[in-house]
Amino acid sequence: MKVKVLHQLFFAVILFFSVSNSLAVPVVTLSSSHVSNASINQGSQNVIVYAVKMDVATEPVSVNKINFTMTGTHDADDLQSVYVYYNTTPTLTGATFLSNSGAAFASGHAYSINMIKSMAAGSSGYFIITVFVEQTATDNNTVKIDADVNPVTFGYATAPNVTNNQSGGGGTLTLQAADITYTSSHISNADINQGSQNVILYAVKMDVATEPVSVNKINFTMTGTHDADDLQSVYVYYN
Repeated sequence: MKVKVLHQLFFAVILFFSVSNSLAVPVVTLSSSHVSNASINQGSQNVIVYAVKMDVATEPVSVNKINFTMTGTHDADDLQSVYVYYNTTPTLTGATFLSNSGAAFASGHAYSINMIKSMAAGSSGYFIITVFVEQTATDNNTVKIDADVNPVTFGYATAPNVTNNQSGGGGTLTLQAADITYTSSHISNADINQGSQNVILYAVKMDVATEPVSVNKINFTMTGTHDADDLQSVYVYYN
């Protein structure tokens, strides 16, 4: 009789712990952090496209993947790469790099990027997605993560209970090229003597708007009736 009672107590203890452990599931809540619409220049780096906040309760979680879809109108040669950071605020100041991926894809590409980030129970933080823009990105193309249509999701070492409260959040980023306008400066007809130096032949005015530009070449065609031994050299100046 004593043995039977002990066996029953032992079974009850095992059952109690089994039920208790099954209830200890991590609880994750995801929400969007607002990113404003903005114009971004060709060659810009680490521009924030989206930030998703993760709140963890009950048990810790180990995050091992982030999944998102980049929309807009950008084509396959507008973006160089995407980066993922973690921070306790939705900024890059003091952020921790988690992972990155090439981004030579047109709009609508679904990214799935491996990473490792441990989150303690009771902790909160932001997973921040940024882009590096190509120097030759197409003017006025756009980049966006639309959480209303394609919310960001994560992979976990142990599956938690996830509540998705993401809504909007990601602003539309518009890629900008330099806007350049050329105009001619009047040069009068003139006679120039043999041996003359630094005679102005032409002057072109360049007006630059939207973003800076680095000029690395000038191309022009010299016409008239001169032959191969009339001119010694041509010079280019800026003023």
